[in-house]
Amino acid sequence: MSYFSAAANQGNVRAQYNAGCLYERKKDYSHAYYYYHLAANQKYAAAQNSLGWIQEKGLNGSKDEVAAFNNYRSAAQQGHTFAILNFAYCLEHGIGTQADKVQAQAWYATVDNVTLAKWRTARGLN
Repeated sequence: MSYFSAAANQGNVRAQYNAGCLYERKKDYSHAYYYYHLAANQKYAAAQNSLGWIQEKGLNGSKDEVAAFNNYRSAAQQGHTFAILNFAYCLEHGIGTQADKVQAQAWYATVDNVTLAKWRTARGLN
């Protein structure tokens, strides 16, 4: 962990994301949020998606669905597959935005069925 922390603190975006992942696996969401936020500020799509998840679920102690929606959207616009699905889910259910089922379906349609099935399992929808 010290390697990732050192590199992350020097601004290495991949190290910031990886540090966030390691802290998230430990369920240390405040540190995960910190490192994901650093990487997300550098427009790192995977970090934006992970940060959105923490914000949507309130895992760091405060739920912020609007920020989650915005992070998912930014990552989705970069082509991050799970972010596309999370963004579509927010659109479908009005999480952090007004519901728009037509737009949600358009975004869902951009992802293959295998990835969609993996995402549904990860989100607990199966």
